[in-house]
Amino acid sequence: MAAAVFRAMERPQPLAALLRDCVATLVHNDLRGANLGLVPGRTVVLDWGLAGSGPPELDFAWYVFVNGWRIDAAREQLIDDFKRAEGDLHDPRALELSWIAQLCWHGPLLAHELVEASEEKRERARAELAWWVARVRAALELL
Repeated sequence: MAAAVFRAMERPQPLAALLRDCVATLVHNDLRGANLGLVPGRTVVLDWGLAGSGPPELDFAWYVFVNGWRIDAAREQLIDDFKRAEGDLHDPRALELSWIAQLCWHGPLLAHELVEASEEKRERARAELAWWVARVRAALELL
């Protein structure tokens, strides 16, 4: 598993090409709590300085990585909510590829937490890593 992720990090072109083949839209590229404003009946997304083009699943996977542990809901519920909101536009393949991309992008942050953080943070990082490894393990067959 680690070798496959390191290969994707060292040579991202195959993963990037597969993501480019997915339906693209405007993506925020930094979708996290600090960039979300909640007002009655809607959510306002702030700070579009890193915006670009890509599959919306990539933004969602980023959001789950950065915020998933902070939300009082299982990640599977977040995924179900996302799929329901996307409806017919949801691309399961793009989501699988996005899990890989996010572990490549943020995995080193988890590694840092596993080594240099408090025991509480290490415990959370171990749980996060286990969840992401399970997701990515299933998705690696797409590469």
